[in-house]
This record gives sequence, structure tokens and C-alpha cells, in this order.
Amino acid sequence: LIAVGERVIPDHAGPIFGDISIPDFELTLALQRLIANDDPVPPRLLKYAQAIWMRPCVQAFVAQERPKIH
Repeated sequence: LIAVGERVIPDHAGPIFGDISIPDFELTLALQRLIANDDPVPPRLLKYAQAIWMRPCVQAFVAQERPKIH
């Protein structure tokens, strides 16, 4: 995951294709799992994941009510 992120995330740590897209969201979710577990994440990837995570569209998705798993 880290190796892929280092290859595809631009040096400025912005969205992969210039505008936020599904790959940004998917990569951010995966990176957030590492971050939440205190796994080492390189600074550029951490900056990227934090910036994408805070976007209103991502927060709206994360805040959606989910069905309970039985």
C-alpha cells in the first residue's frame, strides 16, 4: 500500500488525477486504517490522507448511517 501510494500520489500530496476521484477515496480509506493503528506512514502520504479525509464529500460519506450487522 505504501509503495503504491508513493508512486501515485503527486509530490504536492494533492488528488491523484488533479481532482478528487474514487481512487483518492479508496486509497485514503486504506491509509486511514494504517494511521488509526499507529502504523508508520511516510509524511507525504500522511498529509495526503489527512487532506482527502477532511474533504466535505468524504466526511458526508463517512457520516452516513450504516445498517447494523447482526
